[in-house]
Parts: sequence; structure tokens; C-alpha cells
Amino acid sequence: STVIRKLKEFQFKTDLNHLPEKMSWDEYSFKKGKMSFIAQDFDSLKVIAILDGRTQATIRNHFLRYPSAVRNRVKVITMDMFSPYYDIAKKLFPNAKIV
Repeated sequence: STVIRKLKEFQFKTDLNHLPEKMSWDEYSFKKGKMSFIAQDFDSLKVIAILDGRTQATIRNHFLRYPSAVRNRVKVITMDMFSPYYDIAKKLFPNAKIV
């Protein structure tokens, strides 16, 4: 499956000085009955983050590790309209268009 392929290519080194201009956010069921969060570079499909859970707190705590100057360079975030994603994206990425 796509998730398994992405997990195999995922590198656990995070460059906190870079985020792509366009990101995709989604969730998937990694463990039965438990949803996880994944963020990818929209253009290259490179995995940016896989988080255990999809709550606002989980996502906020991850992306707050990036300086605001880095987060401010993000221009587009694609996602479904799962409302916690929309709310936290607008707060953390004020210059990004949500589509």
C-alpha cells in the first residue's frame, strides 16, 4: 500500500529550517481503530511527518518545532476539511492558502 511504501522511505531526520511551499495533510489508520497524521511535500510526495495521532495538540507540538519564519514560507496546504486540521493550519501557517 501507499502508506507502507511511504514508511519505508521515511527518514527520521527532520530539518527544522525547511518546509516545502506546498504541503498535503491527511490521516490514515495505522493501527486498528487509531488514526495517525501524515504530512507530505505536495510536489515531490516526500514525507515530512508521520505523527501518532491527529489531534490539534499533536500537530501543533510537531510544527511549533519549526521557527515561525520557516512556517511563514508555506504557501499552500491541501487537506480534507477535517476541522482540527483547518483550524491548526490557519494558526501555524498564516500565509498558507488552505485547499
